[in-house]
Amino acid sequence: MILPDVWGEGSLFAFSGLDGPTPYTRSLVGHLSGDRIGVVFPRDGLHSLLFRVSGHGELVHRAVASDFLLASLKGGPDRAWHDLFLGFSSCDTVVGTSSPLAVPYLSSDRPETLRLEGGRTTCGTYGGYFALEVREEADGTVRFALAMDVDSVDVAAAKALTGLSVDAGALRERKFAWFAALPEPPPALDDAERRTLAKCFSVMKSQVCTAEGVFRKRWTTPDRLPHAMCWLWDSVFHAMGNRFIDSGLAADTLDAVFDMQRPDGCVPISVDPTSSPFVETQPPVLAFGVWDLYRATGDRSLLERHYDDLGRYLAWNRAHRDRNGNGLYEWLMRENPNATNRCGESGMDNTPRFDDGKAKDAVDFSCFMAREFEAMGDMARALGRDGEAAAWDAEREVVRTALNALLWDEDDGFYYDRVVEDGTFCKVKAVSGLLPLFAGLCDERRAAALVRHLCNPDEFWTGAPVPSVALDDPKHEEDMWRGPTWINYNYFLVLGLRRCGYAAEAEALRRATMRTVSWWYLQDGCIFEYFDSRGRVSPTRLSRKSTDIQPYFAHPRIAVVRDFGWTATLYAALAMEAAPAASAPADPAR
Repeated sequence: MILPDVWGEGSLFAFSGLDGPTPYTRSLVGHLSGDRIGVVFPRDGLHSLLFRVSGHGELVHRAVASDFLLASLKGGPDRAWHDLFLGFSSCDTVVGTSSPLAVPYLSSDRPETLRLEGGRTTCGTYGGYFALEVREEADGTVRFALAMDVDSVDVAAAKALTGLSVDAGALRERKFAWFAALPEPPPALDDAERRTLAKCFSVMKSQVCTAEGVFRKRWTTPDRLPHAMCWLWDSVFHAMGNRFIDSGLAADTLDAVFDMQRPDGCVPISVDPTSSPFVETQPPVLAFGVWDLYRATGDRSLLERHYDDLGRYLAWNRAHRDRNGNGLYEWLMRENPNATNRCGESGMDNTPRFDDGKAKDAVDFSCFMAREFEAMGDMARALGRDGEAAAWDAEREVVRTALNALLWDEDDGFYYDRVVEDGTFCKVKAVSGLLPLFAGLCDERRAAALVRHLCNPDEFWTGAPVPSVALDDPKHEEDMWRGPTWINYNYFLVLGLRRCGYAAEAEALRRATMRTVSWWYLQDGCIFEYFDSRGRVSPTRLSRKSTDIQPYFAHPRIAVVRDFGWTATLYAALAMEAAPAASAPADPAR
C-alpha cells in the first residue's frame, strides 16, 4: 500500500462523501498550512488547528492525505518516536492523538473571539464557530478533537467533547483500508508516479459530496475550496478517474450533471445544491463521457437513462449556439470589456482568443459538438435505434465539412476561430486548434500538419507540454489560459493522437503529462490546476487573472487552485490506461 506523503501548503483537507454526509453549508473544509504543522480553515475568517512542537527532533510525514495526516516525531528525554495523527471523523469534526512533543492549539485571525477554559478553546463568529478539546491521558498520550458549527459555539463545544470519545486508532485503520482497497497501479509506473497516483486518488475521494438539494445521488466538485460547486465538464473528467475507485461512483458523478439540466434541455455551467442554474453552459463533452463509461463497464442502463436527455441537451446547443446556422458553434461572450473572464462557458476563461469580445465560430466548441454527435450515434446503435444513429452521423458530417471549409488556414496549416461579423480568422495559435485530432475531423494531410505544430519545441512541445497558447504566439503569457499547460487538453490530445495513428507521439505526451504532475507534486505537495508550460516555475507562483499573491489562502483572491479535481482524475486515467510501450523516440520534438 502506497500513501501520499508530501506536505504541501494549500493541500486540501476535507471530509469525503464516501464516508458520510457532507451538508453543503455545514461541512468543515480546510487546507494545510505552509509555515507550521497544521490546517487552516477559511470560514468567516481564518481559523487554524496548529501544533506547538517542542525540541528539535526529527519529523517524518508518513501520510499526507486529503482527510487524514500521520507524522512521526523523534524527541523527548528518550529520543523515541511518537506519532501525530489527525483525521476527519465526520463532516465537521477532526479528531486525533499526539504526544507532549506536539500539542494542538487553536489560532484565529479574529483573536478577539478566542476563549480558553481548561482544556477547551473556542473561537469564531456566526457562520463558523470552532471548539478544540485537548486532554492528556495518564500514559502521556494527548487526545484532541476540533469541531465546527455554523449556529452556536456551545454546539461546537459539545461536538468537540463527543469527538474525544472517538477511537482514533480505529479511525486511522479505516483511512488506511480505503487506500489498501484501491486498484493496483500498473507495474510500469515508477515510485514517483505511484506516490502521485496515491495523492490523486486521495484528492478524488475528498471531492465527493452526498445527495442534497437538486442532487439525488453523490456528486463531485473540482475543488472543495474555493469553488465547491458541481461543474459540467469537470464532472465528466471526474467520472473518467472515479471509475477506477468505483464504477458506481463514476455513474453517480455523471448522473449529477443531469440533475442540473433545465427543462429546456440546457445543462448549465455549474450548480450547487441550493442555487438556480446559470444561463451559460460549458464545453459539451457529456455524451462523450457517458459513452466512455459505458465502454468501460458495459452498463446499458447508463445509456437508457441518459440518451434522450442528451438529445435535448444537444438540441439546445444547436438552437442557441449556432446563431448564424453554418454548422459551427459560437460561445456566449460576456459583455464587460474589462472582464478577465470574457468567455466562461468555453472553459478557457481568460484566453486571448476572446480579448476582442467578438462572436466567433469556435474550433473547440465545434469539435466538441462533432464528438458528441459521434457518441450519440454510437449510443443509438447500441440501443438498437439505427435510424437515429444515421441522423447523428449526418450532423457530425455537417460540422466536419464546415470546420474544414471555414476554420482551416491553409497557409499556416492550422485551425483558427473565425470572426462571425466579417469572416476573418482570429489568429491566436491556441491548443483548441489541435482538437480536430480528438474529434477525428481532419484528413491525414491536415492531421500531419497539426502534429508538426504539436511536436515543434518552439510552439507546443515545450518543457511541460502542451501550452494553452503556443510559445511563438505574441499573446503567450503564463496566466491561466494564456499559456500554461492544462491536463484536460493534454488528455484530449493523447486520445486524438492515438485515434489518428500517432501512437508514439501519444505515448510521449502521456508520459510528459504524468512527469509534469508528478514533479510538482513531489516538489510542492499539491495536484495543481495548471502548470508553467516550460516546466521552470512552480504553479504556486503562476498568475490567475491577476498577479500572484503569497502566502497561499483560498481567499480573498483565488490563486492557482491546489488539489484540483480534473488534474487528479485525468492523471489517474492516464496512469491506469497506460498504452503499450511505443517504439518511437520518447521525445517527438527531436
